[in-house]
Amino acid sequence: MSPRTSPELLMDAAPGGTLLRQLLARPTALAALALLCVILSMAVFAPFLSPRHPADVDITRKFEAPSLEEPLGTDHLGRSVLARLCHGTRVSLVAVAAILTSIVAVGLTAGCVAGYAGGRVDGLLMRACDVFMTFPTFILALFLVGLLGSGLTNVIIAVACTHWAWYARFARGLVLGLKQREYVLAARAAGTRPARLVLRHILPPVLAQMLVMAGLDVGHMLLHVSGLSFLGLGVRPPTPEWGVMIGDAREYIGTHPELLLYPGLMIFVTVMAFNLLGDALRDALDPAAARETDCAPHDAHDGDGLDGSGEYADTEDGPADFEATGAGARQGAA
Repeated sequence: MSPRTSPELLMDAAPGGTLLRQLLARPTALAALALLCVILSMAVFAPFLSPRHPADVDITRKFEAPSLEEPLGTDHLGRSVLARLCHGTRVSLVAVAAILTSIVAVGLTAGCVAGYAGGRVDGLLMRACDVFMTFPTFILALFLVGLLGSGLTNVIIAVACTHWAWYARFARGLVLGLKQREYVLAARAAGTRPARLVLRHILPPVLAQMLVMAGLDVGHMLLHVSGLSFLGLGVRPPTPEWGVMIGDAREYIGTHPELLLYPGLMIFVTVMAFNLLGDALRDALDPAAARETDCAPHDAHDGDGLDGSGEYADTEDGPADFEATGAGARQGAA
């Protein structure tokens, strides 16, 4: 089993304060946490940062320059840009949280059942995963949103349906390795029921690694939500959302480019902060991963989790590469 995916490394990692101290000792993690604190503060204190309602239209005030009353000015309908940015933070983060919660729940359940049960159940679930992993995730999300209709709820469902397979295959690989561990075999020999065995001995380390993977995918999911909203298939106007704001302002890119700059910068900073924090968390939980990532050749594995022969790299000993699987999940829209 690759040291980057070995669950025992994650299980042995000191929890709580020790992990927090390791994160705070990393400059990139500190910078990411600071940025995320600012972004979350914008979402929580949105009504206080800009008293105007984000959908309050006043044509007489359109394209106002930044002032004390409107620090970022107004858009083409006289709406407060700051108010829409702050309230749009709420919409974007809530959507991403709902998507990742659904993905982790479905992927964890399917992966644990497939890995522990094996046989026909494993084969059936993995073939279902293969179907979803065949198509680029963004194209498949477009197709599902076209079937379900536009709207934030349908976007959450569509994006979750296009990504659960990556997490299910990753969880299955971890379970295959864990169920051969001595303490699991001993618990099985002692007559522990399968459900209790999975919940007590297998689920915790698998869930911990999947949460790390989900942290690395926050930016990817945010780009999905914003991209679909930009195309008019996601959040419906006048609901404030970063992708919607970019779509509304694209007609004025020549005269008022700042209307695209503000939401674009928010997307960039948020994605960067979550990626930096996810990398730092991964390195803190598994220091060997950082060293191996720095030294490993870039062509060791394909980005979609396949080895050189075209076969999936996870075996009965566990998943071959956490980074390869995570990269495949993040590159699915390419």
